[in-house]
Amino acid sequence: MKTMFPEVLESEGVPLQILKQGSKGGTLKLLIKFEDGAMAEYAALIYKKRKIVCLSSRTGKCGRSCGFCATGTICEGKSRNITWAETLAVFFLIIKLASWLFTDKILASFMGQNEAMANATNTCNAIFMLSAHENFSFAVSTIGQKENLIEFIKLVKSMGLKVKIQFSLHFPDQRVRQKHMPATKGNSLKDILNILEAYYKETGMEICVNYALFKELNCRINDFILLRRLLKGRDGFYVKFSEANTFYNPYTKILYAPSEGIFYAIGGRILSAAGIKNKEFHSVNDIEGVACGMMTSLYSE
Repeated sequence: MKTMFPEVLESEGVPLQILKQGSKGGTLKLLIKFEDGAMAEYAALIYKKRKIVCLSSRTGKCGRSCGFCATGTICEGKSRNITWAETLAVFFLIIKLASWLFTDKILASFMGQNEAMANATNTCNAIFMLSAHENFSFAVSTIGQKENLIEFIKLVKSMGLKVKIQFSLHFPDQRVRQKHMPATKGNSLKDILNILEAYYKETGMEICVNYALFKELNCRINDFILLRRLLKGRDGFYVKFSEANTFYNPYTKILYAPSEGIFYAIGGRILSAAGIKNKEFHSVNDIEGVACGMMTSLYSE
């Protein structure tokens, strides 16, 4: 990991400063400081020949407070929405640092720090600007808060945007999910899935259900059966079983650790038997502080 204190850079007229930069195996991780001192983390990676820029939507600590996420627990610093202009400036800076070309097909994925749908206007404006280039595609992740989801979809449709929604489910049992993801309280999984299914039927954009496998927390046989029950018979969904980042929550005393590899296969077979599409995603690097919020929490001037 490289710590940098350079002069303030300028990307597309927006002053930026790189506080930390890590690079390994084709993956680039950055801690960016904006003109007002607010900080956010970003990444660029290549996975199975796909080039992906991971974008944050808000600086500082996330109010969703998911137990397994550093951004929602130990992350500090000034908290504010990231503007669409700042998002564009960082996006172009990352492409330059990664030595990518504008002729490359690049996915701009809003799955970094904080909930992008809670900053819907800036997120959609950034997507609108970047969609002027036909080689860029877009994905936005969400934990599934009904009001934010409805507002975001309404804005996407009114602006004529093509956006893939990634639903961060992780726990198929409503009560267990609320324990680890407290901001989902009052948002029934049935309601969220109904909204997402309607979005797929209107747009044809498949819904990715993100499911990070946490050892002894959500990868028991019954968890996969509950997941199958949630999605069986629904159109337009597929599950992405992903490798969890190791994180110890100092407040709840819970250790979130990646599960053993066999559970990817077991979960996949249980879903496949019901006709539910699924795939695996494994970490492509081991950069220090790679999980969202870790760089910010470890940084001190």
